[in-house]
Amino acid sequence: MFLFYLKDRLPWILFFIGCLVWINFLIYLDTGFKLISIMYMNLTTIFFFLVFLLWRYFRESIAIKEMDEDLSEYQCMNDVFLARIKGIEREFEHYQNELNIRRMQERDEHLAWIHEVKTPLTAMKLMIEDLPREYQKPLQVEWLRIHLLLDQTLHTLRLAEIEQA
Repeated sequence: MFLFYLKDRLPWILFFIGCLVWINFLIYLDTGFKLISIMYMNLTTIFFFLVFLLWRYFRESIAIKEMDEDLSEYQCMNDVFLARIKGIEREFEHYQNELNIRRMQERDEHLAWIHEVKTPLTAMKLMIEDLPREYQKPLQVEWLRIHLLLDQTLHTLRLAEIEQA
């Protein structure tokens, strides 16, 4: 993170090093190094600093304006995408509601069918019990097979309903 910061501020660091080099160059040239020389050094350093500051200001302000334009453009695109995503979400919810209604209708139809079949099965059971013993055994096996299949189907439907609750 610190290296990224240094890389971002590299022009400022180089400016400061350049100022130091400039000051050392002036001191090297000026053997007398009087008050006038110090004022000259300070004024030239301030002048260069102001030039550099203005240059960086204009350069960075242009970049900031471009970023603001890009951000406003992205904001507009973001609003369009958000509206589209909400539309898709509404369509999905509508589709999901339709599927839930269809599933519930199919489940109700299955349950109604099972109960419609169980009523005659119960009547058949009573009729089978009235038959003589030799006829009861094969009919009871078939009756039990059908009854177990219906119970298994009913159990599967109710188990799916319990899992969804």
